[in-house]
Amino acid sequence: NFILRNLASDFYQREADLTSLQLDQVDDGGEGVAGKVEEVPLETSWTPLEMYSVSQRLQHTQPPSDPQSKRYDFTNVMDACCRLEQLKLTGGDQKIGSSNIILNDLTFDFLAFKALTKLRLHQIKLDSGHLTSLGILRSTLTELTVHDSGVPHVHHVLLYDASLTDLNLASKAFAWSSLTLLDLSSNKLEGLDRSIRLAPGLQTLILTNNSINNLDQLTRSEERRVGKE
Repeated sequence: NFILRNLASDFYQREADLTSLQLDQVDDGGEGVAGKVEEVPLETSWTPLEMYSVSQRLQHTQPPSDPQSKRYDFTNVMDACCRLEQLKLTGGDQKIGSSNIILNDLTFDFLAFKALTKLRLHQIKLDSGHLTSLGILRSTLTELTVHDSGVPHVHHVLLYDASLTDLNLASKAFAWSSLTLLDLSSNKLEGLDRSIRLAPGLQTLILTNNSINNLDQLTRSEERRVGKE
């Protein structure tokens, strides 16, 4: 798969560059690999095409290593996805090149991602028919951004995989326990619903470029921290 080979090569090169940096610091009298040298988290920018490719490849229970080169080994991609902390996904309704494939018609999941803390979605079709297992990120995400994705209600994000019922709202299984920032700018929101209570540690809520006419689900002190222009 051309897409996966490119991803594997990119992640392989990133690891090689980091190793080279660490070795250089050892030569310069620095802490080195065994010391305090840490990789600065970088935001990886993908489209639904890369996500689809990874999701499809994961359906093979034992992905074989590339016998030709470690550079193109799929395990490079899997290892990187497991450790990735920041991800931006940009979708759209345009076709990919001269093909008939439309980005937002592709389905994908987040099963490979175990450490994501920041996720940015731009023009992504946010429904369970195209995007699955977003819920596994509830315990790790601290920042979630959903821009220009036509979201009409907050529960379509925070409770996208279940219905808005008292039972689900009371369930810890649906709580975004680590979320401190939620940015829903440039969508179709007119207000908030009860699902906002699923993020009890939320500190920043950004609702700019919506048609907000009520914030009934927030206390007055919480309202003062909301950007809704």
